[in-house]
This record gives sequence, structure tokens and C-alpha cells, in this order.
Amino acid sequence: MQLRPVCRARRVVLVVADDVALAMRCGAGGVHVPQAQAARIAGVKQVQPRWLVTTSAHDEAAVARAGRLGADAVLVSPVLATSSHADGNGIGIVRFAALAARSEVPVFALGGMTSATVTRVRGPRVAGIALISGWL
Repeated sequence: MQLRPVCRARRVVLVVADDVALAMRCGAGGVHVPQAQAARIAGVKQVQPRWLVTTSAHDEAAVARAGRLGADAVLVSPVLATSSHADGNGIGIVRFAALAARSEVPVFALGGMTSATVTRVRGPRVAGIALISGWL
């Protein structure tokens, strides 16, 4: 609830991770659905057609599935090595760019994104980056 006015003032869409009920209660503009639950995308869009609905993808099949299921965007991770991912390894910039180029929907890079690495992430379907510990 505290983020909603901050996001509105900055004209940023507030997206809640994996909790449709919370997103509705706090007046969010969307929800992020984990890769394992991507089949929920159509149902969420039916209930909230104006919402931004994203999903995560950890391989090429999941990126393609996100497009087929109607996701507005997909967060591909981990792109670079990161301590927040179980194995710590990333798919790399070149593979990420190839996945993004074949995607039907905009792609965001997640994993290992810092001020030093963000400039390496680019491509025709790359919409931007997402951060977790990079904010810290």
C-alpha cells in the first residue's frame, strides 16, 4: 500500500509478485506470475483485462510459452551470475539476446543486473532490466 502512491507519482506500474488478491487490494496495475504457474495468465487477464501481467522464464521453451499464454512481458533469468539464484550461474548475455530476439513479447533481463552490467543488455525485443539485490 505504501508503494502505490510512490509509483503513481513517478508514473510507474506497480506489479505485485504472485498474489492477485493482494494486487487487487492495493490497487496495483499488474501481477507477476512465476514460470511454473504461467497457465494462470489467461485467467488473470480475464479478471483484470487492463493489468500488466508478466511471467518468468528460465529457458527458451518458457519464453515461447509466455508469448502463447498472453503474457505482456517476460522476465528471463538468471542472465548473469547472481547469489539469489540457486546455482548462481547465468545464461549469459549472448544467449539472453538470442532468446529475446525470438520472443513474441517484450523481454526483461533479471539476474546479475548492476550499473556495470546493464549496458551489456540490449537487443530488438529487450524492454529493460529487472532487479532484486541490484537495488541494494
